[in-house]
Amino acid sequence: LNVRTRLFFSDTFFYQGVLGALLLVVMSRGLFRHLKVRGTSLLMPIFSLFSLAIFSAPLSLEMLQLLLVIGGTLNYAVNNATKEVLYTVASTDAKFKIKTLIEGPGMRTGDVIASVVSLGCGALVAVMGLPGTLKDQLYLVFCGLCVLYWLREINWAGQQYEKRKPGGTVTNGSRTGTLTEI
Repeated sequence: LNVRTRLFFSDTFFYQGVLGALLLVVMSRGLFRHLKVRGTSLLMPIFSLFSLAIFSAPLSLEMLQLLLVIGGTLNYAVNNATKEVLYTVASTDAKFKIKTLIEGPGMRTGDVIASVVSLGCGALVAVMGLPGTLKDQLYLVFCGLCVLYWLREINWAGQQYEKRKPGGTVTNGSRTGTLTEI
């Protein structure tokens, strides 16, 4: 079992790396050109909603591996690249303060909240004497709500980027124009 588990994850990470590099080098520029930053930033949360729907049913090991490969690939080649592009419209001072806050304590706080909610769902199911599978269903509902919130927020961030990018119209107080004009 240990050898098979290691092989499973080794293969998964290998395919993620190959597909991620291919997507990043070959396709990401086209994605940004045709979908813009806003559309590209929505790919990961849309895939996450799709995956949550699939997780509500029993999965084969191969289907799980496919979802892990696609999710890891999108995270590496699209989500991380889009996140970096979104930082480009922030001032240098704000970028280094905000980026550090988001990618440090912000992301770790999200990890802690996810763990606490998972434990809470398990405790609730155990205390109420409900079937153990209900814990997973409750947690999927929580994850679905988080992804819907993520989808809303990343859509907003993409809209703000499109407004603020060089050449986009920006309003600053009483002045309206392009970012370079203001």
